[in-house]
Parts: sequence; structure tokens; C-alpha cells
Amino acid sequence: MSFTSGQAQGIEDFVAQRRERVAVSAISELRAATAEELPALLHRLAGKLDVFGFPTAGAAVRELLGDLPDQLAELEHRATHIASVLQREVTP
Repeated sequence: MSFTSGQAQGIEDFVAQRRERVAVSAISELRAATAEELPALLHRLAGKLDVFGFPTAGAAVRELLGDLPDQLAELEHRATHIASVLQREVTP
């Protein structure tokens, strides 16, 4: 199946808008989550960020999941760092 130039551009625009909404939502969720909510949120975001083209943030989430700190303050600090990494990927 082939698309016209206009259809292809429409698809690209839709994907770009969806990608940005995913990033903005993830940033908000990471910044607002409590330490108790973060492990589940991180599991959900780990693959989602890669799928939507944010490999640096996805890698940071996977790294944090592999080494979840014992102290809640450290977990919150690292989640905030991931939100910052993702923000840089969204707005280079």
C-alpha cells in the first residue's frame, strides 16, 4: 500500500504529536510520582520510551530499574534526573 505525499505527511505529523504527548506525560508523571509509585511507573515507562524514540531516557529508566536505590530520596532524585533527560530529548 502506498500513500500520497499528503497522507504520508499526515501520518508523520500524527506520530510526532503522539511522541511529544508521550514525553510530556512521562515528564509530568516522573516529577509528580511519590517514591512508592515510582517503581511501577518506571516499569511502565521503560519500554514505552524506547518505542517512541527516546533511547537515552529509556536506557536511564532501565538502569534505574536494575539498581533501585534503598533510600526513597535517592529514587526521587534519580527519577527527576530521568525527567530532565527526557525533556532534553523532546526539546533539543
